Amino acid sequence: MAVALFTLLLVFIGGLQARRLRQTINAMRATAERQLRAYVGFEGGKFHLRNPENYVPLAFVGLKNFGLTPATEVTHLGAMVVGDRQDPDLPELVHDARTASMVLFPNQTSYKQLELVDAKGRRRRFTETELAGLNAGVSLIYIYGVVTYRDAFMKARTSRYRMVCFLWPPGPTPPETGVDLGYCPEGNDAD
Repeated sequence: MAVALFTLLLVFIGGLQARRLRQTINAMRATAERQLRAYVGFEGGKFHLRNPENYVPLAFVGLKNFGLTPATEVTHLGAMVVGDRQDPDLPELVHDARTASMVLFPNQTSYKQLELVDAKGRRRRFTETELAGLNAGVSLIYIYGVVTYRDAFMKARTSRYRMVCFLWPPGPTPPETGVDLGYCPEGNDAD
């Protein structure tokens, strides 16, 4: 009887140890995945404008893989709009057939050029209404976008950004390298 109880106790302890081992292995896998996966984020942006009345404004957004493995199937959708300072109504981003996917290797940076566009997708200058709102301080220039990609573990990931150009008016001689964009308190997240 004592031998049977002792054997039963050993089986029970062995089962607990096996369960703890599985938990440890799962925790190690999760840690390795967090350490090794691709982390695609934004390295900042620049706003360029020579003359508000005569030139198309441009923004350049830097996208970088901060992780240790490549990000695959990377697509970057973005837009530039002039919106209300307090409550911007940002149009939904539409996946364009011309948007190609790419691979972003560790520590590699990719840049996207964004412009103001009309309803047909053509480059345009500021409208008189937009210039009036910017000059009065009731509007801001918003640059926003979304990046989707797959990490090395084939998990779909998404990063969103929203930046704003705080420097308005651009002044008589804006910097040739562009004006740094600031991040908005909302609209920036990643999974």
